[in-house]
Amino acid sequence: MLLLAAVSCSKPVKVAIPGYEEKVVIEGLIETDGFPLVLISKNKNVYAPVSQAEILGSYLSGATVWVSDGTTTIQLTEICTDNLPAGMDTTVANFLGIPLEVLNQTTICAYVGLDPNFKGEVGKTYTLKVDFEGKTYQAASKILDPIPLLSSYWKEETDLPDYGFSHHFLQDPPQKNNAYLFEVKRLNVDSTGQPKDKRYYKTFTPYIDDEFFNGKTFEFFYENPMSYDEEIPDAYKGYYKRGDTLEIKFSNYEYNVFRFLYAISLQKMSGGSPFTLPTNAVGNIPGALGAWIAFSPTYSTLVCQ
Repeated sequence: MLLLAAVSCSKPVKVAIPGYEEKVVIEGLIETDGFPLVLISKNKNVYAPVSQAEILGSYLSGATVWVSDGTTTIQLTEICTDNLPAGMDTTVANFLGIPLEVLNQTTICAYVGLDPNFKGEVGKTYTLKVDFEGKTYQAASKILDPIPLLSSYWKEETDLPDYGFSHHFLQDPPQKNNAYLFEVKRLNVDSTGQPKDKRYYKTFTPYIDDEFFNGKTFEFFYENPMSYDEEIPDAYKGYYKRGDTLEIKFSNYEYNVFRFLYAISLQKMSGGSPFTLPTNAVGNIPGALGAWIAFSPTYSTLVCQ
């Protein structure tokens, strides 16, 4: 009787999945002592076949882009990856989270500020304005005061000699809703004398906030995001090796942007699993997808010894 009752109470549930709507995607950043950089594309239909080449080839030209610090306004220059200024290719590759070699194999158009007198300054709010296909999009973001790490150390794993994680201490300010981004690269060179890492890499969970440690001194550790190469045995993946010299880039940025970046990272971590909770990545550019982000980085060096 219980079984019959359970069966009789069930009914099919229909879920209305919204159809695909094409939207403009704007991704932009400016950081302390850095030039503004903006990429423009359009979103993709999640049910349509897609490849890395199609995604990288979807960045669009033809927009007019301005950035203002409240006193000076500059128009960004449209530049494609086949003629980027020296050093800017590394910035673009790091921003997109792709290897420099992949960037060099495709053509991506970006909008870059090239005025040497217009670089990111702590305490200033930068307003982005984009005119594209008859519509105007605007957003603002402030470069906050930097919050450096107190200290860092490398600790060898007991059962894995010469390998370990990097550990760090952070003194979080008393005000709530501080947000951080952790990036790292090795300064070591390979057998040919070339740098092992040509750009900064993000760890598995690079975006954190102070919800659980507001106003406290907080210790955390991070894995090696450069160690997941197929040639590295599984037992050593995630660890830094004794003798590695790390440059750590630790950035502070606005909390509303953190919520957007964190939602994106959750989507990436889910690996497309249908059983994960849905996340809605809400940016700070009305009418468009994406975000305009001002970062305040500090840099430190850690020798794994």
